[in-house]
Amino acid sequence: MEDMSLDDLLGALQSAQEEKPKVRLSERNVVELITKLKAAGLLGDDLLHTINGREYLTPEHLKTEVAAAVEGAGGRIPIVDLPAALGVDLLHCERQAHAAVAESGGSLQVVQGELIATSYFDALAGEVADSLQEAGALRVGDLALRTQLGVDLLL
Repeated sequence: MEDMSLDDLLGALQSAQEEKPKVRLSERNVVELITKLKAAGLLGDDLLHTINGREYLTPEHLKTEVAAAVEGAGGRIPIVDLPAALGVDLLHCERQAHAAVAESGGSLQVVQGELIATSYFDALAGEVADSLQEAGALRVGDLALRTQLGVDLLL
């Protein structure tokens, strides 16, 4: 290989990448392999599986997905909705939701069982300001019903 040019090496790499694999593992075999590696302690104990058992993810990746789910839901999502959205058990979702809150620096919080980003409150403040401009007055009780947030939180 020492006498091969760079173009020859690039060509060999491209042909190797385009070649179809001769042996393929089924999903079941991969899951079984991961289970055995986990039992042997080679993958660590922090690897999580999805509800359907076909995918695995790290807690760090789940935390990222939790934050993305909050963002995708407009800045507010009930924690109990995370398992359906992410395909991971509620216990793991709750743990990573609280971890995301702890690492967010105050930009994410748990309020009445929901994950709420500060951007949601910013948008809500803009809506309240617009409503006040139009109507001149706004009842806190009406706002609480409309947003489904507690009156004490809105004050």
